[in-house]
Amino acid sequence: MERTLTKDTPKKVGEGVTLLGWVDSIRDHGKITFLDLRDRSAVVQCVGQSLPKVSAESVVKIEGKVAKRPENLVNPKLETGEVEVQIEKLEVISLASEIPNSKGFLFMFFTVFILGIFSGVFVLRRFKNRKDWVWLILFIIFGSAPLMMVRLVAVFGYYSILYFGTLLANFPVLIQRASKVFRYFIPFFIINGPFLFPNYGVGLRPAVQDSANFFKYNNLHGPIFNNYDIGGYLIYNLFPEERVFVDNRPEAYSVSFAGKATGRLGSDEAAWEKLDMEYRFNTIYLSLWGKKDSTKEFLFKRFGDARWSTVFMDGYAIILVRDIPEFDNVVHDYRISNPGERYLSEPQPPY
Repeated sequence: MERTLTKDTPKKVGEGVTLLGWVDSIRDHGKITFLDLRDRSAVVQCVGQSLPKVSAESVVKIEGKVAKRPENLVNPKLETGEVEVQIEKLEVISLASEIPNSKGFLFMFFTVFILGIFSGVFVLRRFKNRKDWVWLILFIIFGSAPLMMVRLVAVFGYYSILYFGTLLANFPVLIQRASKVFRYFIPFFIINGPFLFPNYGVGLRPAVQDSANFFKYNNLHGPIFNNYDIGGYLIYNLFPEERVFVDNRPEAYSVSFAGKATGRLGSDEAAWEKLDMEYRFNTIYLSLWGKKDSTKEFLFKRFGDARWSTVFMDGYAIILVRDIPEFDNVVHDYRISNPGERYLSEPQPPY
């Protein structure tokens, strides 16, 4: 059965349709489940029973029958608000991972930071060792740095080990007793840590790879224009087939080139046109972490540019493709019709 766009469902009441798009929202009432399906044209409500597990932003294919809604259930806010699709078959093409909450990380960071300060003050008052002042001041500096640059969290973690070790050196008897406990605790933690704290440790967070998988699955290609924040990620996922515009080392580039890869392009359209003419970009692939004002300004200009279509967006990244014949199928299937509104409402993932 040929695919039907959601905006055309009101014209097909009583007919069978095949829809393809993203799950915009889910309302599970036990025996019956409602989900709003979004594609490049509109949003339509779908309803079914005993549906397979699905999450918001998952890509699904739905086969069903279009039916009129009861008058008291019509949604005037939707273009398709007078109808709903009764699901006969739902196929999950790509299951979106749920983005974990960042509150646990923030709680852990500030707990260590505050505990370190109070511990340092306590040791200083008790033992009056002047060298401990230096350790405390450095601890405050290293602890404040991640508030300005997230990548420095790892440096703070390494320093915290040295810092707390130095404080404990003032309690030799306590160290002897603690060493016996840690002798058994550390191997236990190493083995069971990934199971006890699944959102921390080695590996990538859920949903991080979704944009790269989308890029590869749909055979997108460069030249790619990207920002610093996502350069290393693209190298990891796409090299050597694709080359990035910049990587994660802003300090490695000249000042003149750095201006091409930063927010100056947002306020200088002529500079972007010159850069695009020089490199002939086919895709724009940007990190959305932090939603910087410069990135926002640049993207909203591209949203209004008919030469570019937004085909992927989540809390981590956004992908736009140039209007060329090679990308016609991707644009037809995945084009986001209201990227500006979607950008403003997209929730930010944790660190």
